[in-house]
Amino acid sequence: MFGLVPFIVLVLIIASWILSLCSLVSFYISGGIELAATLFGGYTRFVTGFRDLYHRKITFNVSVTVTHSANDRSSSLTHGKYLVT
Repeated sequence: MFGLVPFIVLVLIIASWILSLCSLVSFYISGGIELAATLFGGYTRFVTGFRDLYHRKITFNVSVTVTHSANDRSSSLTHGKYLVT
């Protein structure tokens, strides 16, 4: 069966995309919704990644945590920066 967390993340991403596409809310509110979706969807991976970093282990969770923390290109994609019309 389809999990609840991916469905909630999907709803948050679609809501953020529609709100920013129609310019119904500011860029910061839409970005906040995207950040909430990222943190909510990857909560266990982030917790495990920070725990592994604390214990000085480099695992896949650490690389995912660093990647998402350093460069979140989803906001650029969501706001149409790379859409060709």
